Amino acid sequence: MSVMASQKISYTTGFPRLKGGSMISVQKSNGTQRGSALIISLVILLVLTLIGITGMQTTVLEEKMSGNFRDKNIAFQAAESAMRDAENVSKGRNGHVGMTSSCANGLCYSGPSGSSAADMVSHLAAGYAVDAPTSIPGLAQPKYLIDGVKSWAPGGAGWRYMYRITVVATGHVSTTQSVLRGTYYPQ
Repeated sequence: MSVMASQKISYTTGFPRLKGGSMISVQKSNGTQRGSALIISLVILLVLTLIGITGMQTTVLEEKMSGNFRDKNIAFQAAESAMRDAENVSKGRNGHVGMTSSCANGLCYSGPSGSSAADMVSHLAAGYAVDAPTSIPGLAQPKYLIDGVKSWAPGGAGWRYMYRITVVATGHVSTTQSVLRGTYYPQ
């Protein structure tokens, strides 16, 4: 048996070794491997992929919900601002002077019972409303109507006029609307 001097094999420990102490790799193959590690790793990869996709869908949905909430909140703030503007206009009014059943200039008078909420919204849609100023950039101006109604004053102080104010404001998306209706009794 002829072995070159630089590759003498030593069998002293039961494992074949080369002359520098490095081991020789020996694999036995008896044909019992079936590839189960590959199948298990593919199943784990599939589960991780499904978890990742579900996480992304949840994040997108939450992002949409927070955007809609923000837009609704902006529309509500614009409507509140218009309500304050309409109350300031109502402060200086004396009865239903200048108010008509056709709601000219956003001032309505439909008799002692006043207009229904549906009538007020239809007047708003018909364009009879007053544009209220808004300081929120990028929004359409909120609109309001003031409906004068003769009523018995709180505390039994006699008959006087109250004003029903109906306000419609939109958010940055035109389909986001906030409608407020309030009653104002001037002092």
